[in-house]
Amino acid sequence: MYKRHYSRRKPRGIDTGGTWISYSDMMASLILMFIMLIVFSIFQYYVMLERKTSEITEKEALLLAQQLTLDEQQTLMDSQRLKLDEQAIAISLKETELEEAQTTLNNQQIILDEQALEISKQNILLTNAQSDLAEKEN
Repeated sequence: MYKRHYSRRKPRGIDTGGTWISYSDMMASLILMFIMLIVFSIFQYYVMLERKTSEITEKEALLLAQQLTLDEQQTLMDSQRLKLDEQAIAISLKETELEEAQTTLNNQQIILDEQALEISKQNILLTNAQSDLAEKEN
């Protein structure tokens, strides 16, 4: 009389482990994603490290070139400063010679002035002597 109906559902009391299998698959996928993320991060780190290293190398080369240029300019400036000092010494010597020549010229001018004064005195004496001679002749 009664027919038993079998349901397609599994009985509630019996666990076949399907839930745990899908949960473990999900966790394995999550771990795989974390591993892939870590590998990608490490790859990006090494790419960035290589790029930065090459940039640093380029900047060091540029800095070295600029340092060489600076050293050359410093050497040139030192040689020009040495020439300038030599010229300053030469000018100082020429000024000293010029001052000595000026002193000699001033001394000679004084001697000439004294001689001109002496000539003037002699001319006065000569004029007086000529006038005395002219008076005596008359």
